[in-house]
Amino acid sequence: MQPIIFGLYSVDTITEEHVYLSTPSSNNITVTVRMADGITIPNLRVTNINTSASTFVNTGSITLNNNSPVRINMVDASNVILAPGNSPLTPATTMAGTIIPAELGGIIFQSSDNFFVNYRGRSGQQAGSVLTKGKAALGKNFFGEELPTNTVLQSQRLGIWLL
Repeated sequence: MQPIIFGLYSVDTITEEHVYLSTPSSNNITVTVRMADGITIPNLRVTNINTSASTFVNTGSITLNNNSPVRINMVDASNVILAPGNSPLTPATTMAGTIIPAELGGIIFQSSDNFFVNYRGRSGQQAGSVLTKGKAALGKNFFGEELPTNTVLQSQRLGIWLL
């Protein structure tokens, strides 16, 4: 997952980010998480979405199955969640237009089993999502739907995309 730069990281851009991992497998699978250099292991807070139980992981290995998807947050050495603009997923705005070193930006998710990675960023009432499925879901047919809604101040769209 390449690093994304969103701007000034204020209430006008992005204030929260999460990565979700899920799998169609009913058996436990292991996903390895590394920085883009393939060596450095980020500190992670891993939360089971169904039970809300969280653990801190510094080994780079996360176990999940289709009944226990997880949410991941990048954390510092004190296990404090890194805010957008300070994480390997969303580096500082000052890095825009530069070559971002692989040990500072971008994350590699690997497993011998099928799994999905979903990045979600939000700010106030707005949110964005990026889904990656890798080679397991290669295809040529994609469907999208957007439903416009109108308010007094602005026009908004609700998008539903099937991949």
